[in-house]
Amino acid sequence: MDTGRLNKRVQFGSIKTESDDYGQAIESFTEKFKAWANIKYISGRESLLANVVTVNQTIITIVCRYRSDLTLKDKVKYDGQTWEITNIAPDERNNFMNVTAEITQ
Repeated sequence: MDTGRLNKRVQFGSIKTESDDYGQAIESFTEKFKAWANIKYISGRESLLANVVTVNQTIITIVCRYRSDLTLKDKVKYDGQTWEITNIAPDERNNFMNVTAEITQ
């Protein structure tokens, strides 16, 4: 991966649920780290070729520098939305990783 293509800023973290003064549950994003990334939206055709069933889903692939502390329990914040991580695939040298994330509409 050409590092010049890592031109989008993403945040990785988790969702915390807390209660407000009235006892209502409030979810908030807690940042773990930020990273420069390359983002690619996956089309429906590419999803079918990858044997992924999509029903009103938006799927992205994020390429960024490798981090060993990222897990499938973490979330991604990008473009004003919070995305669920569905797959993490590091390259053979652990320099970069492909992170697949989705939003179900």
